[in-house]
Amino acid sequence: PAKKTFLISLVSFIPYFSTGVYWTYNALHNYGNAPVILALGLTFLLILTLAILMSLPLFLVNLFFRHQTAVKKTIFLYPVSMVFFEWIRGHQILSGFPWLIIGYSQTQGLLNELSPIIGVFGLSLLLYTISGCLSALFLTKNRFSKNCIIMFFILITLILIPLHNKNFTYLDNNLSSVALIQGDIKQNIKHETNPLITIEKYNRLSRQALQKAQDQGLQKRILVVWPESTIPLVINDKTNNSSEYKKNRIDQLNPTILQWISPTLEKTQLDSGFFLTGAFYQNYNLNKIYSALISFPPDKSKRYQLYFKHNLVPFGEYYPLQ
Repeated sequence: PAKKTFLISLVSFIPYFSTGVYWTYNALHNYGNAPVILALGLTFLLILTLAILMSLPLFLVNLFFRHQTAVKKTIFLYPVSMVFFEWIRGHQILSGFPWLIIGYSQTQGLLNELSPIIGVFGLSLLLYTISGCLSALFLTKNRFSKNCIIMFFILITLILIPLHNKNFTYLDNNLSSVALIQGDIKQNIKHETNPLITIEKYNRLSRQALQKAQDQGLQKRILVVWPESTIPLVINDKTNNSSEYKKNRIDQLNPTILQWISPTLEKTQLDSGFFLTGAFYQNYNLNKIYSALISFPPDKSKRYQLYFKHNLVPFGEYYPLQ
């Protein structure tokens, strides 16, 4: 029955999501200063919402396709509907909340070789299908159906064998080394202290990394990366509201911040390297502020490049329905 399926799924998904969403309590209480009861209530509400959402496909399949055989439902209908709702959860709910999508379990799993080809949702579909096939082996007594399921497993194995240890990436010889800088600035003081203190720490760490690369003869074409929102201020100047808005000229950025990051930026450009940093970027026409990744090229005359973060973390980076 559809109702029984829904209740069993709900009871199963609540502990499943509890193991991966509990951090929202820390975000609300420790960093958002929300009372304990409110933080616990909102965290449980989020867990319950996700559990209901992922129980719906099983409920709907049993409601509208109740006359279909169990084998058809476990091999075809359940996997497709589950992946469809995973996609909804990952792209539509709360601006996208892809936590604990089943395909991510194969990051170091047996099916990892297929991830560059079919992606995380393809892996989810494959995992749900494999689970359905294993169930169908015990549900069906039809010899032909069992043989088809066995052939499916053999086919998957034959596909995985030539992909084992296959490299889908290539080495960019234009870069000699990469320096990932992590300042370990506590979130609760990051936006309360003088931002120059944060920038100076990152400049010092970058200087040490660049010196180490130079000692090893790897300073040319180096890539220096600062993490998301390292610069806790809007990096672009309001002059971007002019007709020059989309030209992304470096001289349009906030001159004060450019001066702050100049020790790392100029040293990286001197070595023909790239400098990437996270910062806040404001579109003054739309009056919106974005969490952005800014890439500075080796050539000072070229434009910087921007990438805006699309899916914000609910309760961690914004409050839903606010």
